[in-house]
Amino acid sequence: MIDLSALGMAHIATYRDGTFDPCEPMPGAIYAKTMPVYDRLGEPVDLVAWASADPSRWWLRHGLATVLGEDDLNGAWWEERPVMLAATPAEWLEQRYLWPNKLWVCVLDWSADPRATLGLASEVVCTSTALQQKLKDEIARHVAPAFRIARAA
Repeated sequence: MIDLSALGMAHIATYRDGTFDPCEPMPGAIYAKTMPVYDRLGEPVDLVAWASADPSRWWLRHGLATVLGEDDLNGAWWEERPVMLAATPAEWLEQRYLWPNKLWVCVLDWSADPRATLGLASEVVCTSTALQQKLKDEIARHVAPAFRIARAA
């Protein structure tokens, strides 16, 4: 179950690297929802923040977390159940609250290889066709070599 007391609101200054710092209200600051990100053992490892007006964009406090719902990912492995993939932290929070009997994750850092991030799951069920395509594209991008392969003449 979600600990709703851990949710918060804060003004944040955001950076190009996907991180943020809490700040005082000022021009350019975003008033954002914040939520801790926990590891498989339930220890907090980072903080995620997103603006209510645009939940499709989020930032991490330290840039350490790659996925929300590591405990559910671990549960999917142990229980041999599919894991549900939410597109955003806001969707993850809503769906995990509405469907607590399902196992939910949200990829926070798509630069990480999704095969490693989601590798414990035997099946990943995406909440939309667009998210399903994004996952397929990211897996293909990580599988493709970062170099040209040539044959000697």
